[in-house]
Amino acid sequence: ISVKDGGIDSDALAANIAVTQLSASAVSASAIEGVESFSANNNLDIGNHQFRANELMSDGGTVHLGTGVAQSILLKNDAPESLIITQGDDDSTVYLTIGNGTVIVPDVLDLQSTVDATDASGDTGTLRVEGGASIAKKLFVGTNLSSGPITASGNISASAGSILSVPQ
Repeated sequence: ISVKDGGIDSDALAANIAVTQLSASAVSASAIEGVESFSANNNLDIGNHQFRANELMSDGGTVHLGTGVAQSILLKNDAPESLIITQGDDDSTVYLTIGNGTVIVPDVLDLQSTVDATDASGDTGTLRVEGGASIAKKLFVGTNLSSGPITASGNISASAGSILSVPQ
């Protein structure tokens, strides 16, 4: 079917049309089912409907999730095996970076679970670290500190109570 100026009147067509290839500047439909492959040179606007995909790829390496760019989250793939989640309209506002075996949270990571650690295995508690921990700033411990040998390059002090030395 070749149509110019004005489009196709849907009432004039059968309920189901099998199409092997369609090129158009605009396509409007209430449902498109059984599509094996779909691509768009520019934006694909599905309105206020659900979009499901087995695999979603972006040639530009970015996907916006949300309503409009300013209110969205931007997923970026700047390098192989990396994912950067940023503010939709300002990709310099980075929320999370994952890549090269590292997860970077440039702002606050607030872990709200209150699960106690029961041993030093790295497998209990809210924050589980199975390797070493490097803390560049102050460390405050709310209740008990349980530790093996402590080595310090500076002073160790207690604001309340005392520091006990346990003979070995």
